[in-house]
Amino acid sequence: MRYNGFELVELRFYEPRVIQSVETRLQSISNAFDEFYADTLFSLSNFAAQESTASYFEKTASSSAVKARTDSLGLLRETIPGLEVRLVESDGKHIHFSTFASDILKREGSITAYKPYQDASDIAYDELSASNSAKLHFVSKAGMLVFSIPLKHEGLSLSGTLMCFVPVEDFSQYLVSKGIITINQYGVLVAPDALADGRNSGIVFGFPSVGQSLVAQQVVEAWSGSKQNVTQIVVKESDGEKLTLITQDSSSYVLTGWVCNESDFVFSRHERMLLLVCLFIVLYLFVFFLFNLKHESEAVIKKRLQKFGNEVLRKYQKRAWSEVSRELEGRRQNSYDEIKKSLGKIALKNEDKLRFYFDRCWSEILLTLSGGSVQTSQSLAPTVTPLSSKPLVPTKATQPEAVDELEDAEPVEEAEAVDELEDAEPLEE
Repeated sequence: MRYNGFELVELRFYEPRVIQSVETRLQSISNAFDEFYADTLFSLSNFAAQESTASYFEKTASSSAVKARTDSLGLLRETIPGLEVRLVESDGKHIHFSTFASDILKREGSITAYKPYQDASDIAYDELSASNSAKLHFVSKAGMLVFSIPLKHEGLSLSGTLMCFVPVEDFSQYLVSKGIITINQYGVLVAPDALADGRNSGIVFGFPSVGQSLVAQQVVEAWSGSKQNVTQIVVKESDGEKLTLITQDSSSYVLTGWVCNESDFVFSRHERMLLLVCLFIVLYLFVFFLFNLKHESEAVIKKRLQKFGNEVLRKYQKRAWSEVSRELEGRRQNSYDEIKKSLGKIALKNEDKLRFYFDRCWSEILLTLSGGSVQTSQSLAPTVTPLSSKPLVPTKATQPEAVDELEDAEPVEEAEAVDELEDAEPLEE
């Protein structure tokens, strides 16, 4: 299922957030490795500094020395579960002690004979030796971190190198205990040669389940170059499968990296559906806002005028109307200008409505203060019936109804003559 427009959102917003999240985790891994290195080196150095450890140079050590070094090594291997130890004399030939079973040539009683170093290991002694201070090396083929610590026996005037092999899985378990990675995530040691240092090698997470050697080769090539923070690598040219390597070089001892699949930078089906729902809600709210913006402006105007009306009534309701009427008439335009200024852009966009509601509010104020003796402009407005705009259509005239003729009236007799009254005598006073 395709969703048009998601590619742009993924490229500009989602992918940078994924990269930032991985870089933050790699920063935590780098800091954790520095802590892991310091803790491990401290434990190994304490073991090498014990007098009983130097007794490994002796062919026949005292029972107390044997017990002490055995107990110390046991405690050390409890702290570092995958630890393997090999003590090689400075001549690069004699192995005086080793926990690798393959190094044992023969064992008779309490005496153990070991193979020559060149037969036991394919790494030259000079590459792992340490004469003055401890060193850290990486054996990518075995997936081991090698701590090389110088060791001396003052009584026998012998010296050598205590090689401590720590599997990279121990560091992965350390990260799990810190909550930095999950239990199903693990690191792979990647180095350009069988033996390397932290300048060109490191620990990479997120390796695919298949084709790890091809991925490791691509990582080595990327790290041998400019060491960019984000590098795209191709695992299979035929399939065109692309992976992205994100590198962090903040550690003092090792590089850290994370391999991301191409699918890590695109939305999943559920994320796309959720984004569509959110987009629909945003559009709905935007349209709703546009439709209600007009009503919102009208409500603001009414609320402001209501506040103005209440203030005027509180100020003048106890004063004589004859005095108030003259004062209010002089304040009308000033009050309108103040309200218009206080409303700002709302007044400019709705000036007609503001004038209409202000006039009505003013009329109500006058009516209330006058006790009903003043008629508002609305009450005085004449009632006008609009004329129809339709043209007059002539109608057919109706014939008048016939009128019945009157019957002949009877003749009226002439009235009798009336005698004239004599002059009345005047009344006596």
